[in-house]
Amino acid sequence: MELNSPPGPGGPRTVPPGPCRRYAPGHHVHWAQARRCHEEPGELHEVLLSADDVQDDGWVTVYEVGDRFGRSFSAWHHRPGQLRAKLRGHRGAALWQPSWKLLWFPSSESPASTLMYLAPDGPSHC
Repeated sequence: MELNSPPGPGGPRTVPPGPCRRYAPGHHVHWAQARRCHEEPGELHEVLLSADDVQDDGWVTVYEVGDRFGRSFSAWHHRPGQLRAKLRGHRGAALWQPSWKLLWFPSSESPASTLMYLAPDGPSHC
């Protein structure tokens, strides 16, 4: 599927159907990236977002809180339905790790966090 006619900051109007095997911003997190983001975390920003902030074309608006309150940014994810489902089941703030382009969903029930790889620079093919 061709990605064209950006609705916002460079994104496609539709999300590609079918399976995706890419480890690129907006797609899947590779195990090596998941490991390295723990070893070299860089900055972590507390953010808020809800399922309503995820558009059908994959663009999501992320709102920063804490000492960065009032700032927001847009990023793209290849599976908006998957991101919405995660947000519906998550309570509380998430964390944004800009150096790795990762959105963290910490769990109060487990030491593990779910990681979602976002693409602030826009979409790419699956």
